[in-house]
Amino acid sequence: MRSRVCRSIEVAAAASMMALVAKPAAGQLAGRLSGLGTFAPVDAAALGVTRPASVGLFAGAFSLVGAAGLGFDKGALRGFVGGFEGDWSFGAGYARTLAIGQLGNAIHTSIGGELVGAYRRFARSSGAVAANATMPFGLTFGDPNGPFLEGPSLAIYVAPYAETAVTRDASYALGVGTGTRLSLGRVAVELMIRDFDPRRRWERLGLITLGLNYRLGAAI
Repeated sequence: MRSRVCRSIEVAAAASMMALVAKPAAGQLAGRLSGLGTFAPVDAAALGVTRPASVGLFAGAFSLVGAAGLGFDKGALRGFVGGFEGDWSFGAGYARTLAIGQLGNAIHTSIGGELVGAYRRFARSSGAVAANATMPFGLTFGDPNGPFLEGPSLAIYVAPYAETAVTRDASYALGVGTGTRLSLGRVAVELMIRDFDPRRRWERLGLITLGLNYRLGAAI
């Protein structure tokens, strides 16, 4: 049974990656993404990394963010605080790897989930809230849980998401993001593009978040 599940993961992850690179479906985005919950790229706890605690700094289109997380129920809880040009925001999220598989000796597949809730207070208006659910399908080359001396690992993933938000009016968004994580031991550089669509011009790819993250604790 376990091998059958792992095989299904491998097929799903590989198919998702091929679909993204080759020809994304037309109209993959519905609604409009608010950007309220885009504090950081998908937590590595949803990509097969088993050191759940972390600290990080992230920069995006709407804020500069500090984050810290700890392990909880085989996943990771993470809190966010950020601000930019008079706005400030905070939020919390939970991420977990749902299933993992393996392709050969050095390529790992994963399916994960992350939920994030956010609140933002704007400098010249009232506040807004949002909730975002993301399910990343990942491929990782190398061991993301390995020590510094074993060399780097590289994860790439596609991440379908759904969001609901209340600003002046209620809104929703459905779409696909993509990201990458380059790690060396406990340290990682992360990048995520939400609303990924190669048909757009490069300067209009969507919401981009870049960050530096450090994992704490022992692998579990």
